[in-house]
Amino acid sequence: MKPTVVKHPRIDPRLSCFELAIRRSRIHRYGVYAAERIPAHRKVIEYTGERLNRREAKRRDDGGAMYLFALDSYWTLDAAVGGSGAEIINHSCEPNLTSRVVKGHILYISLSCD
Repeated sequence: MKPTVVKHPRIDPRLSCFELAIRRSRIHRYGVYAAERIPAHRKVIEYTGERLNRREAKRRDDGGAMYLFALDSYWTLDAAVGGSGAEIINHSCEPNLTSRVVKGHILYISLSCD
């Protein structure tokens, strides 16, 4: 299976703890934006996708647009298949979220607001 670009991204409300919206981004195609105030240190959304072993993840990693996130040294999630919408979260030099692996799940957690 070749990795694909998510053409119509959406937030899965079952995996999001807050109201989030996907909108066009100046940085890269789309971005995820909070539609409500999110307190610090709260789970915001879980990153989901097809679970791949190291060999399959390496095969799919072609350097193009992809949604691979390493769960540990063996498993990787490919959010192009079964993603929650978290795969659209853009990198930021001043992030307001951090990712944490908790009991085999990748969670985005809100940082404190200044």
